[in-house]
Amino acid sequence: MSPDPQIIRILLITLTETGVVRDREFEDCLIQGPAVLLPFGEGAVFSECNITAMDARPDAVFLEIPDGPRNGCVGLSNVTFRHCSFENIGIAGLPDDLARMREQIDRDA
Repeated sequence: MSPDPQIIRILLITLTETGVVRDREFEDCLIQGPAVLLPFGEGAVFSECNITAMDARPDAVFLEIPDGPRNGCVGLSNVTFRHCSFENIGIAGLPDDLARMREQIDRDA
């Protein structure tokens, strides 16, 4: 990430009426919450990104949920994050999806 990243407050960006970020690319950004992101459909790609856990357990940012529609999450469809850092963000998903995302994202305690 660049020394002066663009700060993106995820809840202030343009969402669809159903709370989805769709067809966007973010590069060299600091993505700030609070928010829980839920990749679905075409999902999200995390390339050379890191996420900071607000507690002592780095895996606490990953929230396993059952299949089906979810309310209260910021949906991600066809979204790419490159060289981004995430702060005060959780990521929700099915077990297999979370396993793939864990491999893509570095976690800082």
